[in-house]
Amino acid sequence: MNCARSRVKSSTRYSPADREAWAARSSASATSATPPTTTSTAPSAPSRARSHGSATPCPRAASATGRAGEGAMARILIADQIAEQGVAMLGDDHEVTVQTGMSEDELVEAVADISALVVRSQTQVTERVIEAAPRLEVIGRAGVGVDNIELAAATARGVVVVNAPLANTMSATEHAFALMLAAARNVPRGDSSLRDGRWERGRLQGVELAGHTLGVVGLGRIGSGVAIRARAFEMRVVAYDPFVSTERANSLGVELCSLEELLAESDFVTLHTALHEGTRGLIGVEQFKLMKPTAYLVNTARGALVDEQALYDAVTEGRLAGAAIDVFSEEPAIGNILTTSDRIVVTPHLAASTAEAQDRAAVDTVEQVLDVLNGRQPQFAVNAPPVDAETMMVIGPYIEAAEVAARVASQLEGGQLQGMRIEYLGEIANHEAGPLRAAAVVGVLEPVSVAKVTIVNADQVAEEHGLPVDESRG
Repeated sequence: MNCARSRVKSSTRYSPADREAWAARSSASATSATPPTTTSTAPSAPSRARSHGSATPCPRAASATGRAGEGAMARILIADQIAEQGVAMLGDDHEVTVQTGMSEDELVEAVADISALVVRSQTQVTERVIEAAPRLEVIGRAGVGVDNIELAAATARGVVVVNAPLANTMSATEHAFALMLAAARNVPRGDSSLRDGRWERGRLQGVELAGHTLGVVGLGRIGSGVAIRARAFEMRVVAYDPFVSTERANSLGVELCSLEELLAESDFVTLHTALHEGTRGLIGVEQFKLMKPTAYLVNTARGALVDEQALYDAVTEGRLAGAAIDVFSEEPAIGNILTTSDRIVVTPHLAASTAEAQDRAAVDTVEQVLDVLNGRQPQFAVNAPPVDAETMMVIGPYIEAAEVAARVASQLEGGQLQGMRIEYLGEIANHEAGPLRAAAVVGVLEPVSVAKVTIVNADQVAEEHGLPVDESRG
């Protein structure tokens, strides 16, 4: 049987001073690693048990750069409230400070000597904040969306950004249905009128979900969960997601269609897509014109997906039956125009606000922060090469070996640094090898680069150095 292995070739020459610097900077990370041989079998995965699988080595800058080495105590700042379990996990081995509600100026001052920063959605991690943290290795977002973190700046400085995309799936799915039912059956208006001493049973007649069409925009984890539960409510489900295959949609019992078709056919439209420049203002004046006057819009994703003024106008002018909104363009949404209509159900970003979701978000995020601080590959690195769990099981044990092999190859080869050639042989040749490539680039460039080089910015630094990387599969 052909064992899985990789070969790394480089062409470089170091001066005696370079070699001395390399030895000083790489000794901490290389002493415990053994370069792979062509006859070796896959090394065992690290023994640290985790609920979602074994962690694998993550290329890191050497401790001489001032970063926390494996096993060293790091300074960690928690800038938003997270579950106590997460705080306790970090505090077992590291110095933890919890300081919330900071302005940007205060945050810039607070991050000066930290290795890890943990936030939720409130704290804005700007480029200025990231540049003020020279020791920063990882930013943990205890939740899903990372639009409050300047990813480009983090990536450029080699800072890993991790999140917890699975933590709030069930909570957000359930909240979408809570809002949908509340809007369809006039629950908030009925509660308010009865508390005011009015019995308005006749005026607050609602509609059923059964027999109606639900349009799901975005069939990710949450959107898929909503689609599955909608079928239990005996709804017809149509969906718009240009990145989902027909086979996947069929497995969910969902009909794929264009956004325009979805808006025209649906009695309820629910948004579950990420916010980026292509989706900002996705639902606006022209889209509301396509919707039925009896339809409802539900948004538990991101506020900026919807033109709020256009939504308010559509509802108040009777061109839309109502809406249910949990997220807003600016939060806290005190005084937001959508809060002034009693035909729009509003909640203060509660989709992930369950005890279970908050516990999962904190634990999932903290585990990954600890992985990065201890030199392991986190499961959900937002700005690192994306790899599925099955692939990581195969290539994970070779990530550290790829970095060390590249370090050794670059030290042994003579001549000016001209390029790298990476060969993937055996089983790993059949899988996505982005993390292995990044690790090898780290191994070559980290000892000689002024900039910090990690798995998240390896390709960018290689390009800046004019280092071509050639890959082949055997």
